[in-house]
Amino acid sequence: MTSEPHEILAERLKATTLCALPQSAVRLIQLSKNPQNGPKELAVPISIDMGLSTQVLRFVNSSFFGFVTK
Repeated sequence: MTSEPHEILAERLKATTLCALPQSAVRLIQLSKNPQNGPKELAVPISIDMGLSTQVLRFVNSSFFGFVTK
């Protein structure tokens, strides 16, 4: 049976990983060193970097956290 093009694309996208940019990681490390910075400050570099955002969402939506809904 032949899959629909959108199904093929969806499967390929699931198998790929966007890499986080090194600048985003450096910025997060810098922000995390200051105890006054919280989620609001850490969200900025994460939201700018698509690869990092994808990795965070995959992690928090995983069964590791046991959330029932996304």
